Amino acid sequence: MFEGLSEYGRNELGQVGAALGIATDVSGNTFPSIYHPVATIRGSFEGIAVAVQRFPHKRGHSDSAAAAIWPPLDLGLSLLLEGKLAGAVRDLFGSADVKTGDEPFDEPLRIQADEPARAIALLGPELRHKLHWFAGSCEDFELTDHGVRCHSSGYAGPRNWRLDLPALVDVVRTLRVAAAGVPCATALAPWADALRSIAVTYGLALHSCPLAAEGDLDNLRCGIFFRRLPGRRFAVELGAVIAPLDPFQVTMLPRRPRIRIEPFKLAKPLAPVEVVSPLDGVDDPRVTQRFVVEAVHPFHPDVRRVIPNEVKAKMLELQQSFDVEIRHGVLSIRREITAADDPAQLSQWIDQAADGARVVVLQAAAGYR
Repeated sequence: MFEGLSEYGRNELGQVGAALGIATDVSGNTFPSIYHPVATIRGSFEGIAVAVQRFPHKRGHSDSAAAAIWPPLDLGLSLLLEGKLAGAVRDLFGSADVKTGDEPFDEPLRIQADEPARAIALLGPELRHKLHWFAGSCEDFELTDHGVRCHSSGYAGPRNWRLDLPALVDVVRTLRVAAAGVPCATALAPWADALRSIAVTYGLALHSCPLAAEGDLDNLRCGIFFRRLPGRRFAVELGAVIAPLDPFQVTMLPRRPRIRIEPFKLAKPLAPVEVVSPLDGVDDPRVTQRFVVEAVHPFHPDVRRVIPNEVKAKMLELQQSFDVEIRHGVLSIRREITAADDPAQLSQWIDQAADGARVVVLQAAAGYR
């Protein structure tokens, strides 16, 4: 039913990517539906990750576009379009939202955050103006710690993504500038001094929202930031780019049990399902047991060379103290912080993570050459 639409969607979105100079990955779906796009483009525009998806719609198609915020904010921010009826119901039951004092902006939106004062500091006049324009031109609009997304169906008519996608990216750029004036999260105040000490020692640039430091850490180009987790928990994360892995989009993720749900047989116990990856045939069986290793081109002769034995061994070693993964050429080493942890431990954690990251980055680069 949607074969023609799939081809049309891929061609049109591909032309959008080409016109904007975006290095895109254009893909389609064999069985599109209202939940599965007929076409998707993903790429980077002016250094910001973007994606546009096209879904079937009774008026032809609907589009959804998103631009990512990296590193993600730590506000617990949720800004959504909301109808007047839903707003009246919330007011009736006394559900309080963040109010900026700009009534035309506040009225159609539901704004929530962990600390309202920090959200208000972020939502300055320039950012409110740009968000209000998108909120008024989309049927669905959302801003979170991780990015901004808008959705329009066939009822609103086709969107000109050659204009609207750069505007969406401009929202993210404006938000990044605004975040520089937002104070550190109250829960992270004890950790801010510890991170500031590390930043001063190594000459790193320090940021307050999210609490982060970036730069060269003893010849390792990396970023250190505090990531907000569900339930108002936080983790400290060190991220470093492994450029050689990018052409193959290699991922090395912790292996976790997956659940298979069989229709009409939910009375039976749910059993974990092992996921077999094309790159699971690595030399060390411990890697197979503890990581899922995948790549876009798994049979390319250079893929295995970019994950040499030294990388596997270091990933296994790091996993004893951290949550560690490689995703699309970026190494992430993360540790959740608890109330029992002492901020004085931060320097030790960062040194340990950075030492491991140097081995992974250098050995992966050597294997690629």
